[in-house]
Amino acid sequence: MHLTLPFFADPRAALAEVVRVLRPGGVVSVIVTTPAVTPNVHHLFVDEVRRLAAAGGYKTLKLKNGRTGSVDGLKQLFADADMVDVTIHGDELDLDGSATEVWEVFANMYDWPLLADAARTELMEACEQHLASAAMVPCRIGIWHLTARPRANA
Repeated sequence: MHLTLPFFADPRAALAEVVRVLRPGGVVSVIVTTPAVTPNVHHLFVDEVRRLAAAGGYKTLKLKNGRTGSVDGLKQLFADADMVDVTIHGDELDLDGSATEVWEVFANMYDWPLLADAARTELMEACEQHLASAAMVPCRIGIWHLTARPRANA
């Protein structure tokens, strides 16, 4: 379940289904995004998209609930799904690149289609100010990789 758990209305039910179909002795592997530790232009982009979407009357996708947006919440979610030996490893995806490369990452994110053409133009102008300031633009996305085994497999 890589990068999908936060999209489920009931993440516990989704994990229960994974446990149900997992082969005996199998290990569940889940990756979720989290804010990057290193300040970077991705934070600015996400904040600006949310501001513009709200101004246009759109709701951006809520990817983190209390259970998938924190280490404690994830541990509890896995415990509720009767999983043991939970491990969590944090890292950052390094998407640093030229302004063009970073913009291509941004333009393919899930909230982009919510914006009206005028809002997209405003977003591009706001980001260009930051993207044009360096030859190499820092762009990082935090991730947590979780593994666990169903108690029945333990």
